[in-house]
Parts: sequence; C-alpha cells; structure tokens
Amino acid sequence: MNNNCKEIRVLTEILQVKDLTITEKIILSQIDALDHKEGCFASNKYFAELFLLSKTQISKIISDLKKKGWISVKYVNKENTRAVDKRIIKINRPPYPTRVKEGIKAEDNTPIKPQFKDNNKYINNKNSYMNYEQRDYSNFDWESLYANNPENMKKFYDNF
Repeated sequence: MNNNCKEIRVLTEILQVKDLTITEKIILSQIDALDHKEGCFASNKYFAELFLLSKTQISKIISDLKKKGWISVKYVNKENTRAVDKRIIKINRPPYPTRVKEGIKAEDNTPIKPQFKDNNKYINNKNSYMNYEQRDYSNFDWESLYANNPENMKKFYDNF
C-alpha cells in the first residue's frame, strides 16, 4: 500500500458525539481529511489497509455512517455500463459540526452570561493571595514520607 498518511486528527466535536463508535469517529475524520471539496475517493481496500480492518468491516462502518446521516455516498458508473467507476463520499453539514476558520462571525455575537463576566476577578487580584496564613512545618517529620526509610519499611512489612 502506498500511503502518505502520517497522522489522523479527530476533532473534539467528533470525539464528543455519543452515537458513533471510536472506529466510526476515526474513519469519519479520515474521510474529512481526504475530502478536498470534490469528496473522498478512497476505496474500502484503502481504509482496510490503513486501519488494519477487513473490507467488509469498512463497508459496514461506511453504511452505518450513511444511515446515521454523517456522510452521503454517490457512485459514478463507467460509461454505458452499470459497473461502478468510483465512489464519492461527502461529509454532510449538518449534522457534522462546521469549522469556522476566520473566527467568530458577526451574527454569532452572543452576549456573555452575567455569571461568567467577572469570573477571573480573584485570579487577577494579587492581594487575595497574601491573606492566607502560613502553616508551621517546623515540627513535621519529613523523613516519615520517604519510602526507603528503614523505620517505615519495618512498619510496612509488619502489617503483612
């Protein structure tokens, strides 16, 4: 197999979908990565070799993704025959989460909820950290924390 795939990225939005298995999420992400506006032309054999699955398993996963509405599949036949020349898999948007490359759009200007407006006032207030009283560790037995302390080892083995 001549595969140039170095990594597979799965969007957080896809990972958080509850009705997909992890394998479906990974294959959906790979279909998205291979879709260059024309669609994904990868065969079941390509996916089977990439993910070390059988072609039958890949076919079932693609059928399940289609049934769940995540992808659409179009078959292009050879001229004057019913034989399939190529398969085009496209990701449906929606229900697939859309990615915004240019940032938040102007119409998505949702106001900040009042309870979240000043949520960092304690972090930015440097004086709030100076009010904590200092604990006195002068009489604390620090050697009791060491695992290789002979007394601790004796206590440990005596309990067995």
